[in-house]
Amino acid sequence: MRKLFGSLFLVGVLLVPGVALAHGGHHHVMGTVTAVDATHVEVKTTGGKARSVPIHSDTKFFKGSKGMVAGAASDLKVGTRVMIDLEKDGSAHEIRLPSAKHKM
Repeated sequence: MRKLFGSLFLVGVLLVPGVALAHGGHHHVMGTVTAVDATHVEVKTTGGKARSVPIHSDTKFFKGSKGMVAGAASDLKVGTRVMIDLEKDGSAHEIRLPSAKHKM
């Protein structure tokens, strides 16, 4: 019985860091787009704060909640709800938008 619990504990210890790093250490911003231009997206967060997030040519865009498909910067519109994965420097790594059929 001890060996079983010891083995389960060891497996848990080995798996936790992998799960913790699954998002690559990215922070997130969730909210509604209040303004957008070629280099920034302004978001009113779910906490009610305004947040300006730089976007760049490497920023990836995805649409839909299930089976996400590629999107584009042109999909960002004022009033759209978004979830943004941030790089360490605070710029957008990935922006997720709802599909045309579904609102987040």
